[in-house]
Amino acid sequence: MGEQFQATEDEGNDSDSDAHEAMYDLNDQMVKRFMEGIAEKTETFLQCFVKDGKGCVDELLEAVGYKDLQDLRGLLGGITRRTRKLFNDPDAYIIGWQGDESDNSHNGYYFVMEGTRQALENYFK
Repeated sequence: MGEQFQATEDEGNDSDSDAHEAMYDLNDQMVKRFMEGIAEKTETFLQCFVKDGKGCVDELLEAVGYKDLQDLRGLLGGITRRTRKLFNDPDAYIIGWQGDESDNSHNGYYFVMEGTRQALENYFK
């Protein structure tokens, strides 16, 4: 992952949204670079977002063979660290959460932006 990307107005973070200020929307080239050398579980996890750009916690846990939300958080942390390195942005991320952060009942879902979903779909074709 030697090459770092700089976001432009057409790609990268969605500067119009305060809630997702550092959430990046990856294009095909960025996804290809991001996927270089990733673990199989991470690849499987990201495939879950191809259909509609989101996944509920229980579905994501099942897809990667985890039983515990803490394991999933570890995988998400790895994705976030990789994203931050790729963009040289300490606040960058590509997977967001919609739901109650304090709720341990898994109500809610993780999501990616539409450009990232499309780029993942192209990558996994």
